[in-house]
Amino acid sequence: MSTMIESIAIFGSVARSAGDSLSDKDVLVVSDDPCRGRDLASSWKADGWSVASFSPNHLRAMASAGSLFIQHLRHEALIQVDRNGWLRSLLADAVPKSSYAADFSTSGALFRPLYDLLDTPDERLLAADVAYVYLRNAGILLNADAGTFVFDFSDITASLTARFRFTSEEVAAIARLRELKSAYRRRLGAVDALKAESWIAICERVAGRSLRGESCPPSGYGALRGIEGSMVRAWGLQALDEGLVPADVSTIWKVVTSPRDYRWQVRHAKDLASGLSRHVDRRLQMQRPDGDSGDARQAI
Repeated sequence: MSTMIESIAIFGSVARSAGDSLSDKDVLVVSDDPCRGRDLASSWKADGWSVASFSPNHLRAMASAGSLFIQHLRHEALIQVDRNGWLRSLLADAVPKSSYAADFSTSGALFRPLYDLLDTPDERLLAADVAYVYLRNAGILLNADAGTFVFDFSDITASLTARFRFTSEEVAAIARLRELKSAYRRRLGAVDALKAESWIAICERVAGRSLRGESCPPSGYGALRGIEGSMVRAWGLQALDEGLVPADVSTIWKVVTSPRDYRWQVRHAKDLASGLSRHVDRRLQMQRPDGDSGDARQAI
C-alpha cells in the first residue's frame, strides 16, 4: 500500500533562525506507514536531529484537543515534505483552547520533583533541568491563556519577568537554565548550578502555591521526572548511564530517559515507579549519614 500521508517539518529554534550551540534541532515526522515513519525518524536522528514522530491519528487528536504543540507548529513550522498537503490542512484548521488556565493549574506537577532533590552535583543539574521544563511550560501556558503564543525561551523569560517582577539576580539565574539543562542532558560534567531550593522559590512564585508535602503525581510527565530524580539521588548519573546498577534498574533508567518512548512512559509511569521502589528504598537506606555514602555507586 502506498503511503498517503507523509509530512516532515522543522520547528523550534532552527525554524526561528535563533539556534545556538545549546539548541536542539527539532523536526516533526508524520507517516501513516509505521515502518516508513521509523525509517524517516532514524535518518533524521542520524543527522543529529531531535525527532518528534507521530501517526496522523495521534497528531489529529492533539489538534482536536487544542494542544499547544500544534499551535507551536502552526506558528513556526517550516514544512519540508507534505504529501497531499495533509499537515498544512491540519495546522490551518487547528483552533486553540478558549482557556489554558486549567492546564496551567495542573502544570505545577512538573516541578514537584524539586522538593526531593538534595545537594549533589548531579541533583543540582537535574534540578535545573526540572526548573527549565516547568518555567518554559508555565510561560507558554500563561501567554496562551492571554491569546499570545510564545515559544522562544528568552521571550518566555521576559514575559515571566514582567508578570512576576523577578530581580536581576533571578533573571540571570533563569537565563542560565538552558545552559544547565544542556549540561545535564549531554552529561557535560560538573557545572556550577544553584541548589534545588533556589528553583523551588522561583517556581512557587510562578505557580502561586507550594507543593511541599504533596506526593509526586502517579502518572504523566511529572511522575516520570519524579522517578528520574529518585534514581539520580540513589545511584548518581555515572552508575546509571554505565549500567553499574541492578539489571532491572538499568532497564527502567533506559526507558525513563528515552524520548522515543515518551507516550509509553507516561501511560506506564505508575508501574515503573512500583518496580523501582524497593531498589531505591534499599539504596537510600544504605546512604544514611551514619553509613556508607554510596559514592562507590555499586550495583545494589
